[in-house]
Amino acid sequence: MEAPLNENENSAMLDDSLDTINERRDQALIRIQNYQHAAARYYNSKVKSRPFFVFDNKKEEGADKLGINW
Repeated sequence: MEAPLNENENSAMLDDSLDTINERRDQALIRIQNYQHAAARYYNSKVKSRPFFVFDNKKEEGADKLGINW
């Protein structure tokens, strides 16, 4: 495409192309976000939840081999 000789037309064409660039950038960002969302949803669907148990590792007094058996 050849640039117009008129300065006003040239400025208008540059502004239009800048708008087009911003629109394409926004569209690309939306595609990236959609892909990331789909990848996260797939990953999370494969994760199996497991219960988390907390063990109390405190030793009781007298619980040795030779301690009192009640």
